[in-house]
Amino acid sequence: MRIDRVELATPEDTVELSFHPNVTLVTGLARLEREALTSEILGAVGPGRPGLSVDVVADNGRLLEVKRPLKGAPTVRDVRTALDFTDDFLDGASVDVLHTLGFTRATTRRHLHLTPNTLAPSDNVDERIARLAAIDQQVLWAAGITLAEVEVEIAAASEEPVDEADAMRPDIEAAHAATDVAADRLDAASNQTLPIGLTLGVVALLLGVFIAPVMAVPFAAATAWLFGRIAVRTKAHREAVAAEEVLLAQAGLTNYLELQMKKVDELTATPDSRSRALELAELHRYAKESWEAIVGEGVTLEWAASRRAEITEAAARYVTVDQDDEDRAVSDRISLALTEARSIAREAVPVILDDPFSDLSDTALLHLLPTLEFHAPHIQLLVMTDDARVAQWAQQLATGQQAAVIQLGTPTGSVATAPTPAKMQTPARSIVRARRGVSVS
Repeated sequence: MRIDRVELATPEDTVELSFHPNVTLVTGLARLEREALTSEILGAVGPGRPGLSVDVVADNGRLLEVKRPLKGAPTVRDVRTALDFTDDFLDGASVDVLHTLGFTRATTRRHLHLTPNTLAPSDNVDERIARLAAIDQQVLWAAGITLAEVEVEIAAASEEPVDEADAMRPDIEAAHAATDVAADRLDAASNQTLPIGLTLGVVALLLGVFIAPVMAVPFAAATAWLFGRIAVRTKAHREAVAAEEVLLAQAGLTNYLELQMKKVDELTATPDSRSRALELAELHRYAKESWEAIVGEGVTLEWAASRRAEITEAAARYVTVDQDDEDRAVSDRISLALTEARSIAREAVPVILDDPFSDLSDTALLHLLPTLEFHAPHIQLLVMTDDARVAQWAQQLATGQQAAVIQLGTPTGSVATAPTPAKMQTPARSIVRARRGVSVS
């Protein structure tokens, strides 16, 4: 998604800016004005205020017009077909194009607005990618593939003796122990209670038939209680057996003896299998040490594999030149920041470079500008600076219709004079008041 045109309107003023699909240089703005214009541009493609309208071109060529009138609801329509797509871009009550591409307010500022502060060196993920990009890629990924193959073989070997029964062994053992306890209690009840119950039953029968039925009631009740106790213990035993059988069935076993036999098999494993396990362990140790010797500390194979596309892309831009590491690091950080912005959206997005060049040496800038040209077909670069070196570069690109230069007022060569905060009623109005003319080349 690239910005074709932005309209910044207030009740008093309107500014309309058109951007090149690859590189647009904006000159003549002071720091506060650059911040104001940045907020307006990102707001136009994000959840902007009323008065911010924008035309964007998707990677598939669709031209969308996002209209936010000062009064009324925002709309999104396809310029060529006039079809309404507002519902596709709604985020709550706001129309937000960046939200549909996976950006939040925080990630928008972090990835689409690059300043000297955001590009400062840090011990983060970018430095690791830059480090791996500087390594011979054939050597790097050959070591990675070797380590991965060994780990796959270890996983395959370890999976062979592992089945559902091994995973469920603790549950089966607990259920079997519960069954044994229930069986012991049933045996105890049967052995102790059954003779007493039979005796009391015979006494109750004799009393009821030959003497007096009333005298037989206590003996009959005692007999019933004793046999009820046996019935409860029998039920508990049956439930314990059923629970164990369910677990055995889930583990693919028919009885507890099979589980015991598996234990014996594991303890009597063949010497060949043990020897292979030791061999794999030694191969894994060697492969891991080789990987760590190449990539250094803090980089696992899993992490590098998940970032392989970024590492390979960074390596393709890595040029071995006689310059300081710091100069090369600046270019790498900007390059990786642009790559991350595109990886979020999975298509081109506008990225604002807010004067990150002023402190760069000529050598560092000489390394950086080709990197920006490399990214330009894939990322829309909106460059805000009065750096004469960058302006000369952009003018050369504009000669070949590969860039546009927007001059808001007169470039100072360093920093323009910003309006006082009291005059900055709105970003658009402050820009218009400070810069009455807009020229595009």
